[in-house]
Amino acid sequence: MSYIVNHIHAKLYYYLQYLTIGECVSCFIIVLFALVVFYLVRHQTATKRAVISILLKTIYLTLLFAITILGRRQFQASFPNQFFASFDVLLSGNGDIVFDILFNIVLFVPAGILFAIDNSFKKTNLIIFLLTLFIETVQAVTRRGLFELSDILANYIGGMCGYILYSFMRHCIRRGRKHNTQYIERVERTKQ
Repeated sequence: MSYIVNHIHAKLYYYLQYLTIGECVSCFIIVLFALVVFYLVRHQTATKRAVISILLKTIYLTLLFAITILGRRQFQASFPNQFFASFDVLLSGNGDIVFDILFNIVLFVPAGILFAIDNSFKKTNLIIFLLTLFIETVQAVTRRGLFELSDILANYIGGMCGYILYSFMRHCIRRGRKHNTQYIERVERTKQ
């Protein structure tokens, strides 16, 4: 277990060691502005639930961009973008890449949950796909990472795991409310 924790700590340190506070604040403001404008164009007014949703999405997307783009140094790749580099390394016997793949999956679970709150399954699928495609493209263009289809696949799997988790939690909550209502009705009937 300590090996896993140490590996995650090293991974986060690697991604965030070059990040400045100015980059985080700028990213937060841009993401917040974009989400607020998008929401107001769609709905005209903002409820308390919508404000909380926008704030949580802004915090998550800022952290996501900090980890995947802003926190990385620009590098000169001596090899072209390999679309399935992670899986190639895994098949060659390097077990450390498993953590990278799992990290990409876990990184997008919150996206699946946050975007499932306000959107249908189809829309959440599209948002997750476009978000991961955007990140991979920016990494390739800015040379802060590689454009890997394996990352897109892992991120998408993580987003869908988040969507499934949200759907399961929503189902359990609704079922619990229904059972509570039925229980209260039975108790009231026995009192009469």
